[in-house]
Amino acid sequence: MEDAVDAINALVTALSTADPAAARILGRIPAATTALLRHICTQTPDDEPATGPATAPLPTPRTTRTRRRGLGHGHQGIHIPQ
Repeated sequence: MEDAVDAINALVTALSTADPAAARILGRIPAATTALLRHICTQTPDDEPATGPATAPLPTPRTTRTRRRGLGHGHQGIHIPQ
């Protein structure tokens, strides 16, 4: 996560030097990423939720059709003129 925050800060710096309007728009992002890093560093494993997107099982599709394989019926391939 720290690498992602560093990448965000690098992008903000690059965009801010390219355009003064972008610098005004992106002015709050460095403070937000600093707060995010503080939050990550103070979070303990007990603070994390027991269930989340990473631990939730993926739903199984409910279809009666079989999955289609290949390029379809009657595919003749690619013809290259010589």
